[in-house]
Order: sequence, then structure tokens, then C-alpha cells
Amino acid sequence: MSKTVEEILKETKIHQILRPKLVMALSTITVGEALVLMQADKAGYLV
Repeated sequence: MSKTVEEILKETKIHQILRPKLVMALSTITVGEALVLMQADKAGYLV
């Protein structure tokens, strides 16, 4: 018997949905540049 989408989502752990990726940048980067960089690299964190 196959599961419904709702059942699968309830069983799915947050780390399976989010795949955090780290991007490093210089401290002189602006917020706008950081957002563009994160979007381009599909990153969740900027250090």
C-alpha cells in the first residue's frame, strides 16, 4: 500500500528537506551581495 503525501511529509525529518550549504565570503561583503551569492550557490549559510 502506498503512502499519501501527507504521511510521507510527517515522517520526513527536517535535515532530509533542508540541505544546508555553507559559503564563505570576505567580511566586506554587503547584505545584497551576500543574498545574491547565497542564491547562486543555493546556500543556507554565509560565513
